[in-house]
Amino acid sequence: MKDLARKLKKYITIFILFKKINFSERIAYRFGFFLMSSAVFVQLFFNLFFIEIIFSWTKNIYGWSHYEVLLIVGTTLLLDGLMWTSCAFVHILGQHIKMGTLDFLLTKPVDTQFLVSIFRGDLEDIIRVATGLGVVIFSLTHLGNLGWEFILNIFWYLLLIANGFIIIYSIAIMLSAIKFWTIDSGGFHVADTIIRAAQYPTDIFSGKMMHFIFSFIFPLAFIATVPAKVLSRGFDGKLVAESFLVAGIFFLISRKIWKFGLSKYSSASS
Repeated sequence: MKDLARKLKKYITIFILFKKINFSERIAYRFGFFLMSSAVFVQLFFNLFFIEIIFSWTKNIYGWSHYEVLLIVGTTLLLDGLMWTSCAFVHILGQHIKMGTLDFLLTKPVDTQFLVSIFRGDLEDIIRVATGLGVVIFSLTHLGNLGWEFILNIFWYLLLIANGFIIIYSIAIMLSAIKFWTIDSGGFHVADTIIRAAQYPTDIFSGKMMHFIFSFIFPLAFIATVPAKVLSRGFDGKLVAESFLVAGIFFLISRKIWKFGLSKYSSASS
């Protein structure tokens, strides 16, 4: 138990150190940082504006009210921001494999997948996190579901958000691992597209087959819809259990694929 605690402390320290380095690199060019942050903000503005246009023509989408949909959108923004601020290096993995600079990370006495994941973060995307959090809070104040049960729902929501992050991270790792063979696969962009698709309630996909596909094959439901549903409508044991199951399975599969891909990697020095 003590060894596990020491190892966990070590990895948390490394994560914080790398994020400090990422921030220093970004803030060293303040005008560039400002431009990138502004671009992110504009993108988020039009994203939310599009949702408002939809609800100017309808009062609900398959039983989801305006503020419940905003809750889903806020959740996807939160997850999108967390992915880019913490794991942006996965996006350029193919470039480092091609140039041989991945060797630098392989020589470190730290788990390679962890180091590759956190090596670079786009700190300007913290705006996504802040905006997502703001949209979630704004939505909750209009839904009016406050009470002692709401506190418990927040607890489950945070756990389900963690599961959503694990799912989208695992998809990014699985797709990026293809770069050990093809170099130019767009794994991170595909994962980013999945996050954006998850900003709409998955209840719009009717039928048992579609429900199965978007819950267990392309698990859009567990990225944002399920966390938002539990937070706004109350605890659902079946959905929570399925969320943990899907997150665990996807992470284990991504781990296996990553290790297999890494075993096929020929370093620049070989």
